[in-house]
Amino acid sequence: MAAIVPYSCGIAAVMKKYMYICGMKFVRDEGGAVTVDWVVLTATIVLLGTAAAFVVGAEVPVVAEAISSYLENIDVSSQD
Repeated sequence: MAAIVPYSCGIAAVMKKYMYICGMKFVRDEGGAVTVDWVVLTATIVLLGTAAAFVVGAEVPVVAEAISSYLENIDVSSQD
């Protein structure tokens, strides 16, 4: 009579080896690295652009007020 071996013993070893092989393929695969780099660089550029817009946007009222006061004080005379 054959010995009864639990069903999971053989399957567990095969699954462990299969998961190890798939895991190593995943770790060694560099195909997605370019995508990750692109996303990070694009996000950085967008954040820097947004920060620059806030800095410039905060100074616009100050410059507009300075131009307004300068134009109010100019004496315009007609050339007759």
